[in-house]
Amino acid sequence: MITEREDVQLEAPGAGLPATERFIMGKVVPLILRFVSRESFSKLFKSELVKINTLVASLSEDEGSKRVLIDRIRGIEDSSRHWSVHMTLHHLHIVNSSIMGVIRKLSRGEKPEVIVKIKDVKPDPESGLESLVAFQKSAELLTKAVAGVEDLDTELTHDHPWFGPFNAKRWHSLSAIHMRIHRIQIEKIIEGLKA
Repeated sequence: MITEREDVQLEAPGAGLPATERFIMGKVVPLILRFVSRESFSKLFKSELVKINTLVASLSEDEGSKRVLIDRIRGIEDSSRHWSVHMTLHHLHIVNSSIMGVIRKLSRGEKPEVIVKIKDVKPDPESGLESLVAFQKSAELLTKAVAGVEDLDTELTHDHPWFGPFNAKRWHSLSAIHMRIHRIQIEKIIEGLKA
């Protein structure tokens, strides 16, 4: 585990994931979706929310704001390896809010206008304690938005920059998988803080 450093050289935001991980998310996950219910993904999302809240509950504001360089974990690109817990929560807030908007639009038969760009969902390096409140609110709103949609298996899709066209069901599944990936990242950051 590598802790906070100023001389970190990482790939640019949006450089992407290794080919194997892109293949799994783009080709394997859609196959899994045929057999996994929306309730299972909703349960995973809520479970990860509880785990994240438990992990961050005991951190001081200084600990939450300290950037820690971690080894890359599956599902995050190189540029995301030097974040603080607060930065990670800010990123989750941005993504949860964006996914909520996309799901709402697709479920109404409307094409979202926004083009999803990875660099646009990177957190503010100065993220502080306010990111926890924003994260919790966005998770709550996304949960309510999904619950309010009768059928997530929309014909209309919206492109993910790495994985191509996603309907509302795939965006919902991504939200749960994304929470899990960044919960693991938060665990690694906290390990680094204690090292």
